[in-house]
Amino acid sequence: MTIRELALAGTVALMLAGGQLLFKQAAIAPDAKNTLDIFLSVRFLLAILLYGLSTVLWVIVLQTAPISKAYPIVMIGSALIPIAAYFLFREPITVRYLVGFAIILFGLYLTVSTTGK
Repeated sequence: MTIRELALAGTVALMLAGGQLLFKQAAIAPDAKNTLDIFLSVRFLLAILLYGLSTVLWVIVLQTAPISKAYPIVMIGSALIPIAAYFLFREPITVRYLVGFAIILFGLYLTVSTTGK
């Protein structure tokens, strides 16, 4: 993958993670009395917008990058969410999670850096 493709795929990962964090904020907001309140909240609508924009960017990535190399980059966002949740929502992080996260990072390195040999 080129630097541009890596950067775009990384941006997609961050956008998706940001969307998830906005969904969580919308769900726990003090003014979220019911599901309709959540769906009409600014945070929820921003999350949907972020997801839509990330989809457009993802299609741009897929025009040139092999999906087998690009998708693992996007998956890193899923691993970053618990770290952000620790700081934003005071959700706990265990040693087991940190070890798993390190394994994911190592797997990502192996996946993206291999040349097919």
